[in-house]
Amino acid sequence: MGGLLDERTDDQADRRALVRQWVYRNALLSVPGQLCAQPCSVRDLTAKGASIRLNGIALLPLEFGISFDGFRTCDPCRLIWRDGDFAGLLFQSWRHNSEP
Repeated sequence: MGGLLDERTDDQADRRALVRQWVYRNALLSVPGQLCAQPCSVRDLTAKGASIRLNGIALLPLEFGISFDGFRTCDPCRLIWRDGDFAGLLFQSWRHNSEP
């Protein structure tokens, strides 16, 4: 699996201690400099971040937005790890609950 890209994150064991909700649903990524939203699949979600399947997205910047509701809202996030078509992201502002 890919390594951590951001030293600001908490200890990996601490991050993994969070309640992880398996969601398997679609979301949209807002990538700076691109006019169209990029679809992805959310695999699991915590209050601090998510694991996503990129559905073939070749390039993903370190900072982008994710929307779970067709862009009624958009959460700014940061890429933490990537392994092929899978990636982990950290929400820039933590959610109070883990419901998308």
